[in-house]
Amino acid sequence: MGKLSWKIFIIVLVMTMLVAVLPTLMACKAKEEAAPATPAQPAQPAQPQKVLKIGSVVTFSNKEGLELKKWMDLVMKVTNAQGGLKIGNDTYKVEIITYDAGSDDAKAREGLERLVFQDGCKILLNMFGVNEILSAQICEQNKILGLGTGFIPEGADPKFNYYWRTTGIYFARAFHYLVYNDYFTKGAKTGVIINPESQSGHILAEEYGQAMKLAGLSVYPEIYYPSDTVDFGPIATKVKSLNANVVDLAGAGGAQAVDIISSLKDAGWKGYLSPSSLNKNQYDNLLQRVGKEYMEGTEMLYFDPRGIQKDPTMLKWLDEYTKEYGEFVETGCFWISGWWFLKDALEATKSTDTEVLKKYLDNMPHGVMTLDGYSQIFARPDVNNLRTIDCAPGHGIGMIKNGVMDFYRQVTVKDQYLVSIKAYNLIDVYQKYWDKYGKPTFPPEKSVFDFADLTK
Repeated sequence: MGKLSWKIFIIVLVMTMLVAVLPTLMACKAKEEAAPATPAQPAQPAQPQKVLKIGSVVTFSNKEGLELKKWMDLVMKVTNAQGGLKIGNDTYKVEIITYDAGSDDAKAREGLERLVFQDGCKILLNMFGVNEILSAQICEQNKILGLGTGFIPEGADPKFNYYWRTTGIYFARAFHYLVYNDYFTKGAKTGVIINPESQSGHILAEEYGQAMKLAGLSVYPEIYYPSDTVDFGPIATKVKSLNANVVDLAGAGGAQAVDIISSLKDAGWKGYLSPSSLNKNQYDNLLQRVGKEYMEGTEMLYFDPRGIQKDPTMLKWLDEYTKEYGEFVETGCFWISGWWFLKDALEATKSTDTEVLKKYLDNMPHGVMTLDGYSQIFARPDVNNLRTIDCAPGHGIGMIKNGVMDFYRQVTVKDQYLVSIKAYNLIDVYQKYWDKYGKPTFPPEKSVFDFADLTK
């Protein structure tokens, strides 16, 4: 075959092969064009941070309520600025909603129900100036947690299963006993209690009177006055005629305490005072009216933790308050304690579930550090309530020296608990409870009382 013939043969062969494979190549091309491109996977949206809603109703018309509002706002702001509250594997944004309780139960109920039904709060905290039974009832009816303040016996009723008194006065007789005992040691023999006429006033007078007797004082019948009283001259004259060595103002705090003490001086009474609660401005006003000599040696509640508190966490909170608000006000330090109980429960259980938290709070095994020192909740077998529901609050006692109120001594949880039981003559009731369930343990503080002192 010639060269030309070979070329023709090769060309024909190549063309034949192309014709044979062309349909296959075209089919592959078509498939490539028809197959959609694999889309890029969209970025997963960030999961919204969980929110822990907490509600509170306090009375804005008094200093305690206003300071509670400031503290709760601060807790919310600082906690969220630090990334939230770590509970188990989750981190929660804290939202604390606070409403004004006004001056009557209707306004308080409106705030409480709004928190529950509109805001969706499952936890109510630090209610102050609110009808305690109203708070407990709403918590019970809706199976939500209430950590509030207790002043009346009914608040510890075992029918309330969702309410705890994380600040209160029932287990608080060591403060008064220690003050009265100091006065007794200095020569005081008799005491009288002056109080506004109210249900809580009668309760305070009874409980304080029991502490007076435990300290060795003879107690005159208490003196009550209408809450709108402005002239305390007649009461001061009566106290002088009784020749009472110790006067406790119990629930007569604030401006009324200033007026009563001024009237006592004007009437010529001299003795030992236990003036309940005075803020700095009220105390300065009192000194201007009666002079520092009249108040020398007086012992009274001391709620300012500065210079006393050693716990690093609490010291940081004190710094945060000053940074946020400027001038430090000690009034709210004692009453914000419910937050520390709640925080302990949340972190210990690693849960926000109501029933899980309830089980822990009902059997809380230890005290918690608060701004004013340790506090702890205990069972109340005297009213057949075996849940740990009533607070023994730790705080300071102050003494006036040369016109200045200085820290004098700390009241411990153990003293509050044991002295109260002895003052109320409930040793047998509590001994039966301890025999069955064991004696409680206490925070690491040096106390005055021990169990052996109950029967001395």
